[in-house]
Amino acid sequence: MEGPQGGHAGQGRLLQLPGQQEPELRRGGSDRQRRRRVHRGLLHVPQQRPYARDQRRQLHLSRDGGHILQAQMTRLDAQSRTREANASYLSGLLREIPGLTPARMYAGCTRNAYHLYMFRYDAAQFAALPRARFLDALKAEGIPAAGGYAPLNKEAFLEDTLTSRGFRRIYGERAFADWRERSQCPQNDRLCGEAVWLGQTMLLGPRRDMDQIAEAARKVSAHAARLAKA
Repeated sequence: MEGPQGGHAGQGRLLQLPGQQEPELRRGGSDRQRRRRVHRGLLHVPQQRPYARDQRRQLHLSRDGGHILQAQMTRLDAQSRTREANASYLSGLLREIPGLTPARMYAGCTRNAYHLYMFRYDAAQFAALPRARFLDALKAEGIPAAGGYAPLNKEAFLEDTLTSRGFRRIYGERAFADWRERSQCPQNDRLCGEAVWLGQTMLLGPRRDMDQIAEAARKVSAHAARLAKA
């Protein structure tokens, strides 16, 4: 299955004024610099991607990227409906597999953009197979998947900042101890440890692609005990 090669649009700073023929873009750095900073998409997201790697990234959209994005707006509604239909169908399939729980929409939510399709993985239902091994097994079946982000409150760059000489001098040792105590988020830790991501382009294919994703998950489930011992 073809993996996504997505780029950022939400942080693109694309500004189009009434009657303006070409989009005006807030540009940061040269085109060459922007190309070096481009986000490469889900296939390049590690099992637990640290935020610290992205601290100094400049993800503003280039002028050419803005034109490409603008041209695709005519397809937005149709693609959104395709993603929604495929996501609904896929969720029904995955719910039948013990240990997989698709993310649900809350009451009052009428549409879902499905920039990512997410579900939770319960290793206990897969013979204690670690999530990293589950992801590897899916990829071996041709399904690119990722584990999403690590908990933000446990990122090294936060601790580096809060333990810095400047922070300690201004706020004192007690402030850091209080922050550490208040920032314990066990449910968030659990969610980050169970999350599985599929890229949005995987939802743009035919329905049989959803069948292939579910079949790969079923296969991993059936062989989980053997994989856990390997």
